[in-house]
Amino acid sequence: MLLENKVAFVTGAGSGIGAAGARAMAREGAQVVVTDRDKSAAEAIARDIRVEGFCAEAMQVDVTDDKALVAAITAVTRKTGRLDVLHWHAGIQIEGNLEQVAVADMDAS
Repeated sequence: MLLENKVAFVTGAGSGIGAAGARAMAREGAQVVVTDRDKSAAEAIARDIRVEGFCAEAMQVDVTDDKALVAAITAVTRKTGRLDVLHWHAGIQIEGNLEQVAVADMDAS
């Protein structure tokens, strides 16, 4: 297994590509930390991964909150002693043309 004995922290993993990435890494042997700002979505994906027989836990993390993000990564590192993979997939949909998007909106994604 490609990620055996590795710890993977996946943002935006409550749905879509982030969830698919979390599942794929778990199938490759990683201990996956499924994070999303929607706690119930993160918990559902982590539960699905565990039902498949793999290792996952859920955390509610809003990546636009720098302090919360650092706290989450620190908590995982303290608990596991390591962090091997950071899969950054959190994001938001921004409506409009790129030329019209405010910098603050880009930072929020």
